[in-house]
Amino acid sequence: MICNQCGAEFDSNLLQCPYCHSENRKEAKRQKRQILERYDREAENIKKEAEGYAGRTAGRWTKKLLIGIGIVLAIGVLLTVVYLLCTRIFVKAEYAGKDATLAKLEELYQAGDYAALSEYMWEEDLYGRDYDKYGELWEVYAELEDMEQDVQHMEQVNTYTTFTRDELWESFEFWSGDYISSAKRAMKLSDTYINDRVFRENEDALQSLLDMTVENLTEIGFSREEIDRIVTEDTEDLVDLEEKLFEILVP
Repeated sequence: MICNQCGAEFDSNLLQCPYCHSENRKEAKRQKRQILERYDREAENIKKEAEGYAGRTAGRWTKKLLIGIGIVLAIGVLLTVVYLLCTRIFVKAEYAGKDATLAKLEELYQAGDYAALSEYMWEEDLYGRDYDKYGELWEVYAELEDMEQDVQHMEQVNTYTTFTRDELWESFEFWSGDYISSAKRAMKLSDTYINDRVFRENEDALQSLLDMTVENLTEIGFSREEIDRIVTEDTEDLVDLEEKLFEILVP
């Protein structure tokens, strides 16, 4: 059969799609009906056998005992039915909750509100294959947020008017290095996810975040050649760019 959720083809006897794990409701309903019918037949047979045996061979107390056993078995059947129904309700609630979560993420994605999308995924602890489309954006956007925070820290350093220039650099050095590292991760992650040959319909959004990273670096004063170096060279070889950032922000 064809999965209504992801479109994959799988055996119609399976209770779940082996690819996206969405429920095969038709098969689940058929199996539940078979189980309930079997329990009903077994309970009826047990009841008839117990009553026949009691009527033929047993006295009054034996008959009551057998009837009691039949009642216990009937209760067991009832509890089994209740369990199956509760399980089904729980599964349906779980899928409904996941559908609502994905709808919320898609709404934020379509609005281009990656800050709210990232915050929502962090608050709800959303990880796993079902959320890869949005998780990739979250990873890249987190690096852009780190870059923004690093700039704020570096600007704060520039307010230390009692520091010598060497002291300013000592306070500045960590944040400039982290800024360069975050920019590198943002660009490399974006490029990797865009070109991973897995179409998740988030490629345009990833490209916009990549362009935003390059734009931030350009606005702060780095050339195209220096931006390419940030992507291709090891971080320890980019000390001159950290020093350039110091000269830009602490003139």
